[in-house]
Amino acid sequence: MPPFDTAAILATPGALRAQAGMRSVVAALALACAVALASAQSQPSIGFKTDIAAAQVASAAASAPGSVNTAAATIGVNEKIIDSGVQDIAWVGDEHSDTVFVQSVGKMLYRSGDGGKTWVSQMHLLQKLTWQFHPSETIQAVTSMIKSPADPNMVFFTGDNGMHLLTRDGGATYEAVGAAEKLGEIRLHPKNTDMMLAAGLSERCGDRAAAGACYKRLFASLDGGKNWKMLHDYVVQFEWAHSMRNNMAGDYPQETIIYSALVEKKGTQRFGQWDHRVDLFITEDLFVNSRTIVKRGNRFLFTDLFLAIAQVDARAEHVSLVLSSDGGRHTRLVGMPYDIRQHSYTILDTSEGTVFLHVNHLGEKSKWGNVYASNALGTNFSLSLPYNRRDENGKCDFEKLQSLEGVYVANYYDNADEIEAADQHFIGSSSMGQDSTPSSKAAASKGGKAKRAVVTPVVRTVITFDKGGVWEYLNPPRTRANGAPIRCPAQGKHCSLHLHGVTDVFGPFYATESAVGMMMATGCVGDRLCFREGSINTYLSRDGGHEWYEVAEGSHIYEFGDHGGIIVMAFDERPVTSIQYSWDEGATWESYDFTTTPVLIDNIMIEPGATSTRFLVYGTRESSNAARIGAIFHVDFADLHQRACVGVDVPDSEESDYETWTPSAGPNQDGCLLGHKVQYVRRKRLATCFNGEELERSRELSHCECTEMDFECDVGYKRDLQGGPCVRDLSVPATAAIPMNCPAGATYMITDGYRKVSGDTCAGGVTHPGVPTLCPDSSWHHNLAPSRWILLIGSLTVAIGLCAVQYSQSVGSSRPKGWGPATAGCMRFTLTRIVSVSLWALQALRDWWSGKAGRRGAGSSGWGASGKPAFGGSMAGGSAGAPASAEYKAMRADADAEEETMPWDDDGALVPGEGDDFRFTDGDGEDGGDAAIDAAFADLGVSGDDDLLALPVGGAAPTGAAGGASQVPKLRAPRVAKSD
Repeated sequence: MPPFDTAAILATPGALRAQAGMRSVVAALALACAVALASAQSQPSIGFKTDIAAAQVASAAASAPGSVNTAAATIGVNEKIIDSGVQDIAWVGDEHSDTVFVQSVGKMLYRSGDGGKTWVSQMHLLQKLTWQFHPSETIQAVTSMIKSPADPNMVFFTGDNGMHLLTRDGGATYEAVGAAEKLGEIRLHPKNTDMMLAAGLSERCGDRAAAGACYKRLFASLDGGKNWKMLHDYVVQFEWAHSMRNNMAGDYPQETIIYSALVEKKGTQRFGQWDHRVDLFITEDLFVNSRTIVKRGNRFLFTDLFLAIAQVDARAEHVSLVLSSDGGRHTRLVGMPYDIRQHSYTILDTSEGTVFLHVNHLGEKSKWGNVYASNALGTNFSLSLPYNRRDENGKCDFEKLQSLEGVYVANYYDNADEIEAADQHFIGSSSMGQDSTPSSKAAASKGGKAKRAVVTPVVRTVITFDKGGVWEYLNPPRTRANGAPIRCPAQGKHCSLHLHGVTDVFGPFYATESAVGMMMATGCVGDRLCFREGSINTYLSRDGGHEWYEVAEGSHIYEFGDHGGIIVMAFDERPVTSIQYSWDEGATWESYDFTTTPVLIDNIMIEPGATSTRFLVYGTRESSNAARIGAIFHVDFADLHQRACVGVDVPDSEESDYETWTPSAGPNQDGCLLGHKVQYVRRKRLATCFNGEELERSRELSHCECTEMDFECDVGYKRDLQGGPCVRDLSVPATAAIPMNCPAGATYMITDGYRKVSGDTCAGGVTHPGVPTLCPDSSWHHNLAPSRWILLIGSLTVAIGLCAVQYSQSVGSSRPKGWGPATAGCMRFTLTRIVSVSLWALQALRDWWSGKAGRRGAGSSGWGASGKPAFGGSMAGGSAGAPASAEYKAMRADADAEEETMPWDDDGALVPGEGDDFRFTDGDGEDGGDAAIDAAFADLGVSGDDDLLALPVGGAAPTGAAGGASQVPKLRAPRVAKSD
């Protein structure tokens, strides 16, 4: 039994103030001891187990009118067995609706009308309906569920055999949707429920003996799917323009479509690859007219702030990012300080006016990329976090704390250079992920296998409280879940808490908007992230990520309910029969047996607002024939307490169940976060009551004086991981451009290395206005400093000297009779050298002078004494550059050798350059062939990731809208089922 938590008891409002309260405590302790003895042998250690939980519940009950002893409370559980595990869950209807759909891994559809208590298979009804519509083919599987953005009760169900269904009333009735073509990639209109887009494949794609080529076609329906019309062929991606967020579509007609397509419509279409023959277009009248938005614009997606476009280069080897803030009417290229290749982008977050962009610079197999943060206008990107961890599908360990501004958690590789050196045969920087090194080619030609050194990855977790301006390590918890003190295995500055993200099989860092300041995750304490199951534990923070608690041994999956008033979690490393819950924000935990047959838990979910007390726990178990079947449990905590919380309007008073809380960027920030103080009202930690689904949190805001925490490093500057001044990044060329209108005697401002964090509202205090600089005299000879004159005269002297040497050689050999033609040759030689050397000297001096003008703290490179990379620094423009590591230097040298110019045309689009055709061939050398057809079928059914602009070679291409994307949070890498 862990030690009695006296401090927690004393923190209970009114605890131990009456003899009745003392008697309740004694009774609860006796009951809790019995429960603990019965369950201790089978469960992982949970922080402050049920004995302490019961004592605190009882003491709070003694002082709170109308509350009950939760030791005797009942929890409602309903179980449903389905054919296989859960693939997707969709809540349908308004915020008060109890309608839920489940799509199983086996592609079966189930519906619940009571929030998940009872479930009914929909397959028989759907098959009967489709048989009436199309007797020769009935639906046998539901492959995706697509909720309509125009009507919360409307859901489109895609099926096999080209048969689809539609409900407009949450599943009370269904309509069969059929067409002469087999359609996929359904896009529902965000404002009109009758308007739909879909893709279909040409006959050759389905019948390889058919004539013609395989390509993708775009169809539209304007009557709810009853009739379809083919609009365009050789399309790549398409969306309704009004799906753009924040009214970026403006006054576009409802029929407006943004799409990418091949310019030349011939041959077999290549699927799942970048293609320089694909442009991005817009049509406002269903293809009567179209105009080009971006040439070679292959993929696009809609964010809160921009239409983001991935533009491929003329060789289809790397991409650039183009942004539009007005729905494609105008576009701008996101610049780079280096010509480092960009293979894909992941838009991490745009919710707070800043674009966080993850750029994969290395290729398809890359394990990391760089994270860049934009300014408020999205016109300028600076490096925020190098070596951010990612997987091959573009998912990144980068998460926003949903309930607070400016707080993000991320993972990065601290030994990326070592891993890159060992994996150089598996990460191609010149072939989009394909191995092209000489050694690998030689090994392949001999039938051998290239060997590499084994390097243990060092993954570390960092957190920022100012939108990536400064990243720091997480403070480790002081005690374990069982109360024992934590002794860090790696004593020193790198002893911190490290957490798993979405790239792992363990529970990722997770937060909801309704649970203010709360976050949960799995991980370990030490100098790096652990990956062995026995070393993983579960952690909780309730103050926005400053302080962390170990709440359970082992890996768990978790969910918040009742605005954070109740937390439910389950051990997920092996099948279990119980779950754990906490009603006091993790101070205590109780265990509850929800089934008698062990289940391997996949996830715990709650309705989208995370405000109710009803949870869905689902997973899989082995059936009698050894197949894995699915199990869904509806767990209702409504009877845990019998009273609603009171006093939300008078927080901090004795009669109120609520308190005020102010988040902060750090202990010395006086409650300031992003330049202002925000005061939240939340339930007191040990108040035994429910918030209720309609809780309205009041907020009071006041502005703060500016401090250094309100500034991030400007373009060309960076700072160390633990903070400190912004120093010049010498690997980034200085660009102190003189304004066009800069008369002699006037001044213009050059950055001093800082810019205010986007969205920061501080006023007064610390300022970084920049360095005033005199405009130069307009006369060219006044613009040349003495040092430039010296170099110019010197270059002329050298040129004349070289001419003299040439002349002396010619006199002694081929032209013994005088100057003759040698004089003209020498003059031509001299003029050529004068011009070339002078231009070189002037360019060098311009770069040097710009660097001098913009330099601040240039003596430091931004790398600490330990050799760790600088964090929170800046790279001009946007999608570029890590610190000058070995792989960076190699990439830059390679990119410099292949630099090309991409001028803008009159429409604001980039004009394509000349380049080699990037062919996609199969083993027979045919253009496309069977491999292209196979890819076409995969591409047609892809729903994709809403935040990814990636096209790995040979892989399926993600789409640019949510479409049929899974609606399940806390998605992680798939876990292999294990028995007890």
